[in-house]
Amino acid sequence: SLILTFKSKEVPQGSIYFYRPSNESQDFIIDIKNHKMIIPLSKLDKGKWTVKVDWTADGDGFYEEEILYL
Repeated sequence: SLILTFKSKEVPQGSIYFYRPSNESQDFIIDIKNHKMIIPLSKLDKGKWTVKVDWTADGDGFYEEEILYL
């Protein structure tokens, strides 16, 4: 599993966008619902993914983007 942990006092609000450069039909978005998001790797085909996380917590906005190879 891919585990994303948000360290904040309040529950973060935002989304996690999984972008598949080689096949855009596999792209999907997950809403952030709690401090610890667990995404099963079975949802992701092998290859390159760009994971974009956009969220707000404790009155501040955040954005992070990472490349993930499976």
